Amino acid sequence: MRKDGGTTRADADPDVRSLSRMLVATLTLGGLFAVVALALQGYRFAVGVAAGALLSTVNLWVISRVVAALLGRRGRPTFWALVGTGKAIALFGAVYLLVIARLADILPLVLGFGALPLGILLVNLSAAAPEDEPG
Repeated sequence: MRKDGGTTRADADPDVRSLSRMLVATLTLGGLFAVVALALQGYRFAVGVAAGALLSTVNLWVISRVVAALLGRRGRPTFWALVGTGKAIALFGAVYLLVIARLADILPLVLGFGALPLGILLVNLSAAAPEDEPG
């Protein structure tokens, strides 16, 4: 809730709150993974893990926008299909450039991408479970 008593979109829509939590959880886990990677494997490995986590978080954010637009029938479906296609091309291109430029290796990137499913899992597990009715 805002201080002025109004509600924000996130207050009114549980899907937006859930998505925000997933994005934060993914970034947090990615940061944690990068710190552990730094301690265990060194700087280059940690940079790869952090890059993978950042790419997966941006990927989730863009996918959420595309799906929301398509399901809400806002805008032209062709435009959003092109955005989704462009997102995939950009993702593969970013990974390719990181590996070719020797800024990151494949394994650390994959480990960083692992923050996404774990972040989604943690958010869904932490959601309030429905209460059982007595009797």
